[in-house]
Amino acid sequence: MNKLKEQLNKHPYRSLLIIVSISSFVGILGEYVVNGNFIKSGFYGTLIFVVIQLIIFKLQKK
Repeated sequence: MNKLKEQLNKHPYRSLLIIVSISSFVGILGEYVVNGNFIKSGFYGTLIFVVIQLIIFKLQKK
């Protein structure tokens, strides 16, 4: 568990991309299974979240 925490602290950008990729895949798959369609507007929320997190990571490094 300590190795995982060290990797997350050393590479916050990588961890953010992994989390966003997995959660987007699960969300898209769930939406497709339940409703049989794909909603493109859901990407805007994810994009805003990623940009905010990147700004936070950049400010924490300073």
